Order: sequence, then C-alpha cells, then structure tokens
Amino acid sequence: MEKIRLEKDTLRLAAMLHDIGKVAIPDAVLKKPGKLTDEEFAIIKTHCARGAAMYAEADSRLEKVAYEITLHHHQRWDGRGYTGNPDIPILGGEDIPLFARVTSVADVLDALSFPRVYKPAWGFDEAMGELHKNAGSQFDPEMVAAAEQISDTLRAIINRYQ
Repeated sequence: MEKIRLEKDTLRLAAMLHDIGKVAIPDAVLKKPGKLTDEEFAIIKTHCARGAAMYAEADSRLEKVAYEITLHHHQRWDGRGYTGNPDIPILGGEDIPLFARVTSVADVLDALSFPRVYKPAWGFDEAMGELHKNAGSQFDPEMVAAAEQISDTLRAIINRYQ
C-alpha cells in the first residue's frame, strides 16, 4: 500500500487510460444494447492488448504504468482473466501488477454503479457487495478491503456524478 501512496498521481493518470484500446473496437460491438455473442466478446477482450500496444515502447514512468494497467486490468486474482492476446500469459494473484489490481476494482465499481447501454446502474451497496463476493476470485482481497475502508468516500463520489 505504500507504493500506492507514493505513486498515487501516476496511478490516477494511468488508470484513466485503462480502456484506451476500446477506440479500436467497432461501435456496433462496443455500444450493443444486448448480450454480446462469443465472437463479439472476443473482440471486446482485444481492447487490453490494443491499448497496451500504444505504450509498448514506453519511456516514462507514467507510460510504463499505463501499459501495465491497460494490459492487465482484466486479469483475475484466480488466474482466469484475459489480456486480449493469446501470446501474452494469463497472470493471477500477486503476479498481476499492483496498479492493475487497483484499477480492476475501481473499473468494476464504476461499471456497476453507472448505467451502460446493456444494463441499468446498480445501487452502491449492491455494487460493493459484488466486489466483496468476488474478493479472492476475481479481485485481490486486499484491494477490495481497501475499497471497503473508503466506502463512504466512494459512495459520495458516485452519488455526485449520478
């Protein structure tokens, strides 16, 4: 957690770029209001590797962190995630870069708390319950515990931007 405190500005900026690879996803797939087919979901998954490719020759610390987050934010704690490129190994547990583990929790909380073309917004308590339920399988349990510790702040942010 000390690393997060020391590099929170880098984390904040790099995390905002985590889905940049979605610019390469066709709108017909990205904005589809219903359930995706297996083929469409395979296309969506490529956003991680496509986005990370933009930082492949990173020089700055920000670009290196953006690369790690972009490539690994859909890796799962239990090792069943994806990178969007079959040539890039699937990681699990603490092998997943720390900032990607942080971003994964924030990304899912955001996705659940706000409406999407394919689903309405969930309530804050329901969204936090989903994080808690998946701690140790999808998410790093320490990252979920950290989110739970600041849940009042997270709730206020989400309520402000509804």
